[in-house]
Amino acid sequence: MMRCARTLVLVSALAAFGPAIAQAQTTETYQVHVFTSDIAGAGTDAEVNITFYGTRSPRGVKAPVPLDNSGNDFEQQTMGIYQVSLTEDIGFLERIKLEHDNSGPRPGWHVDAVHVFDPVHSEFIVFPIKRWLADDEGDRLTEVTVERLDYDAFRANLPNRIETPRGTWERACSGAQSCESRIERSLTIGRSESEEWSNSVTASLSIAVESGVEAPLPKGGSLSNKTTVTAGLETGHVEASSIVRTRQNGFTDVCATKTDTTQYNIHTVWQWVVTTSVEGEPVVIKTCQIACTATDARPFYLPGDPRHVNSCLVSREFRQVLNAGIPGHNRETLDSVSLATCQQECRNRPWCKTVDYERGPGTCFLQDVGQNEVALRRDYPDNPYDHYYLPSR
Repeated sequence: MMRCARTLVLVSALAAFGPAIAQAQTTETYQVHVFTSDIAGAGTDAEVNITFYGTRSPRGVKAPVPLDNSGNDFEQQTMGIYQVSLTEDIGFLERIKLEHDNSGPRPGWHVDAVHVFDPVHSEFIVFPIKRWLADDEGDRLTEVTVERLDYDAFRANLPNRIETPRGTWERACSGAQSCESRIERSLTIGRSESEEWSNSVTASLSIAVESGVEAPLPKGGSLSNKTTVTAGLETGHVEASSIVRTRQNGFTDVCATKTDTTQYNIHTVWQWVVTTSVEGEPVVIKTCQIACTATDARPFYLPGDPRHVNSCLVSREFRQVLNAGIPGHNRETLDSVSLATCQQECRNRPWCKTVDYERGPGTCFLQDVGQNEVALRRDYPDNPYDHYYLPSR
């Protein structure tokens, strides 16, 4: 059972990009205590490997790591201590896979337990095994995957490692441009769109987003939604929760939303974004929930609010009031123009709310007040004017 000493370093895939990147990474060394049972024939001559599965590496580290010291390893009623160095950030250790290659004259092995000291979180984690790894004993398997002894309590405590999610409207695009191909939904976990979490973290994060998002309101107020029946928040948060629930790893794809700022009275398109963190790593969830405003001011309502639902469908078409006008509020006058030109000139000016159009000479009066702010006059001699207004202004 003599073996050559080996260097137990698992190099991250990033090392393939060059020594400078590999050297910049932090290496953490885990101490692995392996207990072979006190059962006749429990020791093994086979080559033994271990794989770690963490909250940030649910598919395991890049390759199984060999456990090997000089001398006889894994003898009956012994404990072997092994150093396993990882450059990959696995988060919290959840599971291990222990296996051997069934080589040597006596490969069958009965393992009592594995204890792992996690240097990142300063804790000893116990993995009970208590079984044969042999092709002629028990279930005849030479590998086993086990969860940490305190797995249920560990999962129950996961929400405490998730920062309270926060939602806000973030600017997606603005100005007289089309946003049809610019709005994407995405999930970024850690600091990369390719990162992934374990199933237990994914489930806890999804619940946290759906039921506990805080959203800022104007004038320094805040609203904390602790149940998904709150209409003002339900739409955006349930969508964010769905994005997390269906994806263990980050991604980006284009929303089906079609918003054309050139056809509607829209200055800025806003996207509902939920942010949080897990184990100190940032999580950003961009949803397909959008809102539109005629100015650069952030929406003062939340997803699902009646004012949000149709905010991107505000018509740029003027409505007409025959034989009427607003006296005394002409901010700009255009002479000898068509009605269409007059209306377009108003659309082009953020301050313009209404126009009075004098039909005969084609005079356009651009005004910065709306008909709901001042009274219309309807008794001009010979009724030369028609009044036009944009519903959103």
